[in-house]
Amino acid sequence: MKQNQSGRSMIEMLGVLAIIAVLSVGGIAGYSKAMRMWKMNKTIGEYSMLFAGLLEHLDSLRSEEQTNKQIPLADTVQAIGLLPDSYTKSGTIFYDTFGNIVYPYTKAGRVAVSIKIGGFTQNAEKVTTTEGFAADFCLELFKNIAQPLQSEIYAARFWQNPNNTFFYGAKYCQDGEKCLPTATLKDFQAACSSCDKKNTDCDVTFEFK
Repeated sequence: MKQNQSGRSMIEMLGVLAIIAVLSVGGIAGYSKAMRMWKMNKTIGEYSMLFAGLLEHLDSLRSEEQTNKQIPLADTVQAIGLLPDSYTKSGTIFYDTFGNIVYPYTKAGRVAVSIKIGGFTQNAEKVTTTEGFAADFCLELFKNIAQPLQSEIYAARFWQNPNNTFFYGAKYCQDGEKCLPTATLKDFQAACSSCDKKNTDCDVTFEFK
């Protein structure tokens, strides 16, 4: 009799352990997802503050040279105190909270910020790819940065060599072009999900005139 009870107890214990294991795995996955969303929201908030600061200093940051030469602005952005505390600087670029590469520059009278989501890698043949590209973060940039700035922005661009997808701001969009005021979530998803991460590199760039 005692042996039977002992056998049932062992089976029950194994069942309880199995349930705990399943719940633990689910809990860890849920926690990881929640932390990633929190980190993403924090990073998007930092971008909002960065762009607000850039707009305040647009005239002083803008280059008057009407050429296609890019003039890095990292030192200037840091000097005037626009750099979020979580960013780290390396030469002419910054790394945001997610490790994305942020490159501010001015060219042909415009101020631009290029964001290479997921960083990049380069193989022996000098082919640059962005295997860490995250389409959901790309989507957040268009939804929560580009579209709210539609009245100030010249264009938000999704770039994948050799193709570009432009979403023009309210003051600069013309007939037949993609416009931020009328762009839909589906339009942004189509651009962000098109990144061929293993064969090319992708970025999101914001331009202001």
